[in-house]
Amino acid sequence: MAHKQPKHSSLSNLLGLNAVYKKNSALGDLLNQATALESIEQLFNRCLPTQLRGKFQLNSMHNRCLTLTCTSASLATRFRMQQKEIIQALNGQLPRSPIERIQIKIRPVRAQHAAQLNRRHISKENARLLEQEAGQTADKKLRDVLRRLAGHADQPNP
Repeated sequence: MAHKQPKHSSLSNLLGLNAVYKKNSALGDLLNQATALESIEQLFNRCLPTQLRGKFQLNSMHNRCLTLTCTSASLATRFRMQQKEIIQALNGQLPRSPIERIQIKIRPVRAQHAAQLNRRHISKENARLLEQEAGQTADKKLRDVLRRLAGHADQPNP
């Protein structure tokens, strides 16, 4: 005979966000602020031209100044060229405290990642020639460098 499990209140009710807010008001304030910034960021992205959407991250909004981050100075320049129109469109959608200015901070992609993206490739023929030269070179360090360079040959696309 199967036994029925006793009914208990769900764990989610015991650990709900409201209970956490009541015990720690600072955490509640922080979560409310994060939610507000997320909704402003969604409005902001809708006001951007298509080519700039998703390229900026909203960091903060303080004293009617929006602080954004992007990965390159060229993106920031493109934004600056259309800044007035973007601010007007955003202010038309914000319920209160209009934006007066926007500050943009540039955080480039990590150097290691950028180096991998810009890695140069050589043709298979040049790689073969480098390997051939490496085989005829007496200097060990030069031979190792030539073989590493040969390793940059274009790979066939699967």
